[in-house]
Amino acid sequence: NAEYMGTAVVHLFRLLLRSLVMGLLLWVWTVAGFFSFLALIVSCHQMYCHVTNYHRPVLQRKIMGILWMVPIYAISSWLSLRFVNEAIYLDMIRDCYEAYVIYLFLALMVAYIGHSDQDHEYTNEDKVLKVLEIKTSIAHPWPFNYCFRPLRCDRSFLRACKAGTLQFVVLKPATALMGIFLEWRGVLDEGHMRWDRGYLYLSIVRNFSVTLSMYFLVLFYMSTKEALTPYKPVPKFLCIKSVLFFSFWQSVAIAILVKLDIIHEAGAYTTENVSVSIQNVLICFEMFLAALAHTYAFSYKEFEVGGMQAKRRPLLRDVFDVSDVLADFNEISPVVLPTGFQPKVVAVKNRDERSTKRQTEEYTRLV
Repeated sequence: NAEYMGTAVVHLFRLLLRSLVMGLLLWVWTVAGFFSFLALIVSCHQMYCHVTNYHRPVLQRKIMGILWMVPIYAISSWLSLRFVNEAIYLDMIRDCYEAYVIYLFLALMVAYIGHSDQDHEYTNEDKVLKVLEIKTSIAHPWPFNYCFRPLRCDRSFLRACKAGTLQFVVLKPATALMGIFLEWRGVLDEGHMRWDRGYLYLSIVRNFSVTLSMYFLVLFYMSTKEALTPYKPVPKFLCIKSVLFFSFWQSVAIAILVKLDIIHEAGAYTTENVSVSIQNVLICFEMFLAALAHTYAFSYKEFEVGGMQAKRRPLLRDVFDVSDVLADFNEISPVVLPTGFQPKVVAVKNRDERSTKRQTEEYTRLV
């Protein structure tokens, strides 16, 4: 009887502990959902304000694309808390869009310099090249200036900046798909820095790739700082950088805590489930702060034009239009993507005859 009573007490204690864990998880999920909802409301209001003042599509469609980062991050992270076993697939959506946002920021800086007051639809890259030529050359930031020669600010430099950001657009989804494959094979072990598991090596590749893309963003800003000053690029860059910085390095910190056995399994949740859930909870909170920061950094007020009606156009198609990124990818890649568009001829309609001739020759070379 004593043994039976002891077994019953242990079983009752486990049920109580499991109930406490499930109750805590439900409370955390509810609070995280509340902050995600606030972030969604703030971001949607900001995008609505841009829609009602949609006067410069070449700039605002890139800004709208960046603003979508907060809803995508918040919703995917919140759903990952509910569907823990499917979190790796939901996180892949978030990670792929993260890479696209970095490209959008470079494209936005190029558009700020190359846009015209007469034509609000297209970017004239010849104006960007004229700004770069004023700088002549640019030294690498410390300490790389001791290792590499200064870069000439010409067309090849602009292409290098595009290549530096676009490589992350390619590698991030590739590593996300590789992570899904390794998870299926049972050798990913997300959150564990082990030499015999894939998470460590995927983290190294992702970290190198995002660092390289950020480095080229900094180089482009350094070479066009004076021309970009009126558009306040630093707050915009910090908004994007902070999201990427916190999301990556907090995942590294969580992995270290898992390695030290500070974070471990809880109830029916494995250690991997717990570490991924902590990451997603933090992102839900951070997205609310990011949404507030976006209202300042990507304000619609600079596009307000009194008495002028906003352009009516298919907004979602315009915001998620990937023709620019495909055109830039075909410009730097020896392989032309099998799409129906013509790079640098239809996608960018420069009125300058010299530019059009150059682009036609470039398109002929690519084909």
